[in-house]
Amino acid sequence: MDTKLKSISRTIFWPLLLAMALTAGLSGCALTPHLDAHWGESVRNAQRHQTLHPLLRNEHDEPEGMDGRAAEALMNRYYKSFEDPPKPAAGTVGGIGGGR
Repeated sequence: MDTKLKSISRTIFWPLLLAMALTAGLSGCALTPHLDAHWGESVRNAQRHQTLHPLLRNEHDEPEGMDGRAAEALMNRYYKSFEDPPKPAAGTVGGIGGGR
């Protein structure tokens, strides 16, 4: 009885394995037309969202943001903060933070 069960399982196993392999292969091929139809769409969307005013040179309105002088002063203050770091606080609160 044991050999009969083995032969039945072998005759079922190989066709089942072949059917599963064919289905997996064919389902993978079915996805490519959908993917090919939308190829590069994410890059185009990212470029479109990063462009503030694509027709700015034709308009007379000012773009949103800071003017050049204010931006330069802000950046100079930012760079200067690395040259002269702020002084530490005069004391500690509640004795936390290191006593010598």
